[in-house]
Amino acid sequence: MNYSVLSNEINNDPLGVGYASMDAYQIRDSINGKTRSSYKVLTSNDLLKWSGINGRYIKVKNAADNTSLSNEIRSAAFAAVVMVERDNTLFDYNDTNSQNIFNVLVSNDIISQEDKNDLISTLTENVSRAQELGLPVLRKKHVERAQNGS
Repeated sequence: MNYSVLSNEINNDPLGVGYASMDAYQIRDSINGKTRSSYKVLTSNDLLKWSGINGRYIKVKNAADNTSLSNEIRSAAFAAVVMVERDNTLFDYNDTNSQNIFNVLVSNDIISQEDKNDLISTLTENVSRAQELGLPVLRKKHVERAQNGS
């Protein structure tokens, strides 16, 4: 248990949760509650399954091969194709470059906004604040110890 991280969370309340007005049980439940959205990392197999629907893969592959498109569009499409085709690729939408690749494909009508929304829905999971902070599931005694500065 990293009590320094937990103490900082409780005392500074960076998200404005209102820990100061809560007892130890409420703080524990608040930090353990899966109320935060996060993007999980997808594998190339996950991307392959996603891209196989609605002609997504073919649309992106055709864009990568289309010499009449700009280098920016073709590069984004090529990167997306490689992510799908290469084994053991991990796609992390938390990374700005990954977001930019998909934004280029959407803004240039290679894939639709609905396709992107479907991908984001696939990526999104609910996590606890404890998970975000790299903490285990909290118990009341952890909260009390962090509050007491131990």
